[in-house]
Amino acid sequence: MTVEGMMEERLGEFLTAVRRYDTFTAVAQSLFVSQPYVSRQIGAAEKKYQVQLVDRATTPIRLTYAGERLLAYLQREQQVQRNLMAEMNRLGNYAAGSISIGINQPLGASWLPRLLELFYEKFPQVHLTVAEVTTSKAASMLVDGQLDMFIGKRFYDERVATQKLGTLPLALLVPKNSPLYHTGPIVRPLTDEMMNALNGEPFIGIGNESTFQEAVDHALQDNGIRVNKRIEASDSRIAINLAASGLGTTITSPNALSRLPENAKVNVLVFPEAMLSLELCVAHRQDDVLPEPLRVLLQLVLTNADTLLALPLI
Repeated sequence: MTVEGMMEERLGEFLTAVRRYDTFTAVAQSLFVSQPYVSRQIGAAEKKYQVQLVDRATTPIRLTYAGERLLAYLQREQQVQRNLMAEMNRLGNYAAGSISIGINQPLGASWLPRLLELFYEKFPQVHLTVAEVTTSKAASMLVDGQLDMFIGKRFYDERVATQKLGTLPLALLVPKNSPLYHTGPIVRPLTDEMMNALNGEPFIGIGNESTFQEAVDHALQDNGIRVNKRIEASDSRIAINLAASGLGTTITSPNALSRLPENAKVNVLVFPEAMLSLELCVAHRQDDVLPEPLRVLLQLVLTNADTLLALPLI
């Protein structure tokens, strides 16, 4: 950063503090500088821009309209500088062969082995960092450069480009000792009568801010269902195994049976899509041109979306 840039950043700190505190003394104390220094710097800025920035005649002191506008411009410039540094850092990472991927739990364990096998056939030297993140955190992590790509529940943010992958149906995994369990077809639709029977039933939730658990919580609440959250598991694989052992029902995908022992006595009750399902997407920053490794990875996700959606969650 240039000397002028550093001075403008400091001026922005002074003006922000004037918004917050009543006197120049309090402003100086909050920034660990002397009061005369603050007065000189603001005075120099007023001389430079030929306009009064702080109304000193009032108690408490306050920014003038010109001061508010200048602060807004300074904050915008600082954000541009941060974005510039983040983008240059990302470009440097790509040159060094590094990509960061965020993905909703529990998609990662099911989807990434297939995706990354195909990716490494084309880019064997690229280093990948994979993290399970919630959808609520994904947008800011993409914009801040902490993530290059996100796969998970669809969201909308003008700073981020998202492309739909498809809709993932969800289901309840019901053990044999549940009143919802019936012999006959193992996989069947979840009816209103079954939903009502869920009231008070032991339930195994998925922790770590799981997108899937958040979705099912809203669906149950919207339908007036109150389950007994007996256990909170760290991921869906543990929750599924606990449910199959008879400790409660849990949320899963309709094809979860392929991950269970053949003799598992369970039912899979599929939610109506309108009641509970997840619209999934792949997202990246609104960059004009994606680096080749990221562009190829994006294309692999899109072209293999149907295959990925058919994979059982683990």
